[in-house]
Amino acid sequence: MEKLLLGLQEFLNQINWLFIVVFIILAYTINEAVERKNSFISKINRFFRAIIIAIPLAALFIFLFDMYTKTHIANLIMSIIFATFIYQLGIKTILDQIKKYLGYDRQSRRSKKTTRTVKKNRS
Repeated sequence: MEKLLLGLQEFLNQINWLFIVVFIILAYTINEAVERKNSFISKINRFFRAIIIAIPLAALFIFLFDMYTKTHIANLIMSIIFATFIYQLGIKTILDQIKKYLGYDRQSRRSKKTTRTVKKNRS
């Protein structure tokens, strides 16, 4: 059991947490925009869209932070896998709740405006 915990701790220390946070926020924002517009990109599975977002972001991190060694690139690949897993696991629901709490939910704004318009028209 102790070896398992040490291995988990080593894994969590090796992944790039900045990449994970940036990836999750960027993937969430892009996926929300794509799904709202109903373009041909929205027909692509959410997992593949996340991978399409992760690869250029990883390349950007490699060049910005000089991650040219094999260990850095391996850690970045592990970060991609971990971040995609976390994103698919359900972080979207947590981010939706935060968005709703902060008042950035466009659907609720539209429904309020529609309700107000209907009430004005009935008067």
